Amino acid sequence: MSKLVKIILNRRSVREFTPKPISDCDLKKILECGRNAPSWHNTQPWHFLVVRDREKLMKIGGVGEWNSYIQDCGAAVFGLGDEKNYPDTYLIDVSIALENMCLAAESLGIKTCWTGSMDMRLVRKLCNIPDDLAFVCCLVLGYPFKKKTLNEVVHHEEFSEVKQEC
Repeated sequence: MSKLVKIILNRRSVREFTPKPISDCDLKKILECGRNAPSWHNTQPWHFLVVRDREKLMKIGGVGEWNSYIQDCGAAVFGLGDEKNYPDTYLIDVSIALENMCLAAESLGIKTCWTGSMDMRLVRKLCNIPDDLAFVCCLVLGYPFKKKTLNEVVHHEEFSEVKQEC
């Protein structure tokens, strides 16, 4: 199986992140993969707003029913599109670029989650986003918490603190 197919099959949405920051180098690689995505007639109708400031992430993740995990992520990338000039294609083109970013992040051991459930008026104000750019979604990036091993959570016959490794 090719490396790319393994990356695609391994990619999952993650909503629990460690506090480990994403390096500038890795973030640049991820953003370059988005920037190089195909678009209708090469219009590239996208803008990507990267938010890493902890205070802003806390505010963005503190409002809304489904997005509190944004508070703990390494970075949030807002995919924005030029709806005025490309009303029929910006949504698809920005989505393709964001999926490229998801796959690039996965290849670097960085997990992602798409989210669209947030107060975009707050985000526009906090980040000075122009009104003529349409919100497509927010791509949340970070390093995942590790799952416990089977031996850490399964006990046989009686509960025991001793864990036997296979």
